[in-house]
Amino acid sequence: ETSRFHVHNVTKKDTYPLIWNLTRFHPFWATIEMTMGIAAVREVMLDTPEERKKATVDPLYFFAAAYSTLLLRLTSFDFNDAMVRATLFVPLYTKFLTAVHRDCLSENPSPITRFFGSKMMTYLGGLAFPMFILHGPIGQIFYKKALATRLWGKPMPTSFFPAYLAICLVCSHFLNENFVKSKKVAQVAGKVAQWLASKTEGMLQASPELAAELLRAVARPVKNACPRAHARRCRRRPRFVLCVASSGATRFKPDMLW
Repeated sequence: ETSRFHVHNVTKKDTYPLIWNLTRFHPFWATIEMTMGIAAVREVMLDTPEERKKATVDPLYFFAAAYSTLLLRLTSFDFNDAMVRATLFVPLYTKFLTAVHRDCLSENPSPITRFFGSKMMTYLGGLAFPMFILHGPIGQIFYKKALATRLWGKPMPTSFFPAYLAICLVCSHFLNENFVKSKKVAQVAGKVAQWLASKTEGMLQASPELAAELLRAVARPVKNACPRAHARRCRRRPRFVLCVASSGATRFKPDMLW
């Protein structure tokens, strides 16, 4: 039913795929995709010093392979978005991310790794989460028929999309600068982490101050940080060290206490 609707553009109400939302939002399938990401992170965490010295595969190959799977939507095969995403795109893109991680730790990163580690791409990456939060509500204002009709007389046309994208970028910038990077927000996050640590078992309870430090590290940008200097701040807990890669992205050493 879902395939017929998305591939063959069936528009009758009696054939609308009610199971589509159950498919893409179902906790079971979401758990599988999250598990793939967790497994990928754990895999690079367990890299030994000998493995890190080995030549890495150019991440460009995995990047091209992941996005080429989208072309299957244009073929005569009965593929839809859920099939392509879950079985091909997510595994290949996850492999691309692990390849980029290993490559950025090498002495001579590939061009695509240097590109994604550039100042502009790092800035846009910082807007990813704010845009994820804002694009839906902003889209409702311009494209939700009931709301857009009352505000603008009709939903915005396709030609309005560049303006919609620019509005999302501007709003994401202000949210990132005034909320995500806010020291007050970081302090509140630290207090929440400490409260959770007092109510839960496991890593947070074992190290509430470190959990607060991790949340503060995520909430604030780290610019031009030296990995050794950053690690010294956590030297009191040598088994659980947060350090910063040369590209500016945070990562965990393999000996972290999980």
